[in-house]
Amino acid sequence: MKRLLYCLLFLFPATLLGQDTLDNDFDTPPVIFSSAREIKYPVASDELDLQDMMKVFNYKFGNNADNNAVRMEARWGAKNMNEKYGKSVLEIGLKAKDFHSLINTPPVNVSLVIDKSGSMKEESRMEQLKKAIHIFIDKLREDDILSVVVYDTEPYVLISARRVGDKAQLHKAVDKIVPEGNTNLNGGMLYGYEEVMKNMNSNQTNKVILFTDGVANIGVTKTEKIIGIARQFNKMGIDLSTIGFGKELQFSLLKKLARNGNGKAYYVKNTDDLQSVFSQEAENLISPVAKDITLEIETGENLFVREIYGYDFKQTGNGVTVYLPDFHALQSAILLAEIEKGQGKYKGKMFEVALNLSYFDVQQQKIISRPLVLELPFNSNGKENYLSDEEVRKHFLYGYIVQSVAKAARFYESGDMDKAYEILSGTDNLIREYYPVKLDAQFLPVNKILQDCLTFIKVFNKNP
Repeated sequence: MKRLLYCLLFLFPATLLGQDTLDNDFDTPPVIFSSAREIKYPVASDELDLQDMMKVFNYKFGNNADNNAVRMEARWGAKNMNEKYGKSVLEIGLKAKDFHSLINTPPVNVSLVIDKSGSMKEESRMEQLKKAIHIFIDKLREDDILSVVVYDTEPYVLISARRVGDKAQLHKAVDKIVPEGNTNLNGGMLYGYEEVMKNMNSNQTNKVILFTDGVANIGVTKTEKIIGIARQFNKMGIDLSTIGFGKELQFSLLKKLARNGNGKAYYVKNTDDLQSVFSQEAENLISPVAKDITLEIETGENLFVREIYGYDFKQTGNGVTVYLPDFHALQSAILLAEIEKGQGKYKGKMFEVALNLSYFDVQQQKIISRPLVLELPFNSNGKENYLSDEEVRKHFLYGYIVQSVAKAARFYESGDMDKAYEILSGTDNLIREYYPVKLDAQFLPVNKILQDCLTFIKVFNKNP
């Protein structure tokens, strides 16, 4: 029966999937599956990083002067809240200043931990990775401290912790890396921490950057044990970022490691993108602006925060606290908070939402706290759409697609295809409501993922 379905799909894709999937500029082509062995759900639940994906947009800051290390502004998605929608979207823009000289910032103490297992032979992965490491080295300064650890079945130190100095020797050592063996991820990570410990200094950035393209399959392999090690070393002052390549890896582990190591987890689909990721990590290291960043959103008793798109948050009384990664020079972020009203009559009510941004200013070496209070009137007879602001609407719907696709993927992975379809189709309908004919070009990549997932479930779920 399945083979017949594949043949029909090739011959009559529009018939099987519904003509509406092909007949206007809004839609993207459906996924075509050539054989049972190639059938794979289009996206994993932990594959999408909304924080990174939102970089396709720039928050439009006002012209008011702001000399703080991290600038903060906010705007509502509509001029008021009303009974028809009962909610609003608050968009918060953050951007770090560019007043740090790369010469004056303290040296960094970093260890690259590189997976050189046998799978790195495929698709010229190792050659592309070496190019990325070369770029990383070239961005470091002479006084920065670098070590390189490589691991397969066993880890070993390729370059012991040393001042960068003559980069030619470093490049030669990297060129000698040859892929082979299994993946002792935990062993490699421990060696990296040991190298950083040799030059620990609380006044500088101490960091391990871990790369892998596979699954930890030798040595310590239990997720909680590996995460516990990262947590322990982070308490000692060593951060951890992770870089994962390809689909055959435990990206959920890499995300948890980065979260517990106060770093960032990068998911790289294309080997060509490795260079930009390593370049970005190098820039983050040598141009720190703010650390330990938190944003508190206080809503009062009449409102509650339903969702923060793209960031982890914690419910705290009548609001939430959002934890953000460290900021380097010119780094920016867009946060989207979906806020709903509680039960009750609010005619003529003026809602207040208080923001408080707190961070450690690297240049001033002190904690900065910045409050901002916003008001939103309630219009009981109003009918204004809660996404009437074009910029907020665009950013919110983009984030909504990404978060919905990830949520649907979690249901698919747990075996609930009906729930996954419900989420995906609901999201598709919402996007069509605002863009009935043609999508903004920036939406096309994420909409393709959405349509691919919908197509998969339409074909393979017997009760879509």
